[in-house]
Amino acid sequence: MTTSLAVVAFAALMALQGSAAELAARLSGPDLVTRVQAANRFEPLLKDQPEVLGDRAVQDSLIAALETENALIVKNWNAVTTGQKPLFEEGYGEHYSRILGWANRIRAESDLTGGRRVRLLRALVLASYNGDSPFAKDLASEGEDIVPYVLEVVRSPIGPNRWNGLDLIGLLFARADARTLKRPLTANTRELLRSNAREGLQDPAPDVRRHAVQAVVQANDTAAIPLLRYMAEKDVDAKGKWSVRALAAEGVTRLQQSR
Repeated sequence: MTTSLAVVAFAALMALQGSAAELAARLSGPDLVTRVQAANRFEPLLKDQPEVLGDRAVQDSLIAALETENALIVKNWNAVTTGQKPLFEEGYGEHYSRILGWANRIRAESDLTGGRRVRLLRALVLASYNGDSPFAKDLASEGEDIVPYVLEVVRSPIGPNRWNGLDLIGLLFARADARTLKRPLTANTRELLRSNAREGLQDPAPDVRRHAVQAVVQANDTAAIPLLRYMAEKDVDAKGKWSVRALAAEGVTRLQQSR
């Protein structure tokens, strides 16, 4: 009797995982409406049966779903900045947050390896989020493993993406100082990250320069002091407590104190 019940339970689980995998596959479909509908159905299923996140087919589909939504955000940015109509409504953010959250749960709860882990980490770093969010702070704990994608995103043509890359540089150094990185940064990586943050100080966008100032300070990059001094006097973004000039002046003080 016990054996029969175990067989029935196993068969039911396999059927559920098959259903979850089929539903998850629709999350990366070509039509946004279909993707949102699939997410609406997948959400309660995942809540009731969280173990489906361990299914490889579901994991692959969620990674693909995040890649799909990341690509849509890039297309929307390009459309809006060239005067075209937005590609989605304001409520899209809720859908995107669900996809990002599910993909991040795979990172946190599953032991992915090889190419699948590479795809997931890259999709997460290139995602849309706030650089001071709990998500970003936790993502930075991956350490050396995310550095290639951080370096990719700081060179993005999209300003908010560059913010995120610079914020992650700062978070990587903060995590390194706290010794909470899963994979510590090498000496070469540290210098490479500092160099990229320093380059951000010369970004044409003032908002990106603000994030770069914070990154070089968190990286304790005393080599950036001369440029920060110049920015504190000459940067065109000069008004307000959070202007580039104000942040640069504060950065000089903090880096001098750290010597």
